[in-house]
Amino acid sequence: MASTIYLIRHGIPENHLAILGQSDPRLTTEGHEQARSLAATLGGQGIERVLSSGLQRAQQTAEILANRLGVELQQDARLNEITYGSWDGLLWDQIEKQAPETAKQKLENWWEVTPKGGEDFKDFYQRVRGVWIDLRTEARTTALVAHVGVNSVLAELARNRNPNQGPDWNFIRSFNQEYASCMRLSL
Repeated sequence: MASTIYLIRHGIPENHLAILGQSDPRLTTEGHEQARSLAATLGGQGIERVLSSGLQRAQQTAEILANRLGVELQQDARLNEITYGSWDGLLWDQIEKQAPETAKQKLENWWEVTPKGGEDFKDFYQRVRGVWIDLRTEARTTALVAHVGVNSVLAELARNRNPNQGPDWNFIRSFNQEYASCMRLSL
């Protein structure tokens, strides 16, 4: 079975300069406009459903897409962004004041340092990998609306065709996706 995934990052949210994690800001006016513009460009692509993170910024983007495309909207909490625990929603200078030593360690080794109450990156990777496994068993064209962290893992899994090979941390670390942008993956 073959699936096509349109991997979408949500529109620009309030407080977008912060480390958002699982904090739950809404889209800005610009974010709503970005989502409407993206929905217009995705018309005619054969999208059968929209699958979204449960966080507001992704849900609002997904609702605009699903309504415009006339397809069902499903939510999957496994697509929620990684949580940084006590750092969720804070600006980096606030984090450095709150936990200077942990912030320094995090910058030195992003994947191995977990803030208080945060999610270990390996656990996050496995959570998102579970979505990937499910998507590979379906032959559907899906618009998937999530977050840059989630999308970095999904994009890495799409290019890493050897299931026994570990994650390509360099790819994940260097992955960047603009707000309300889309990349097409074939599974």
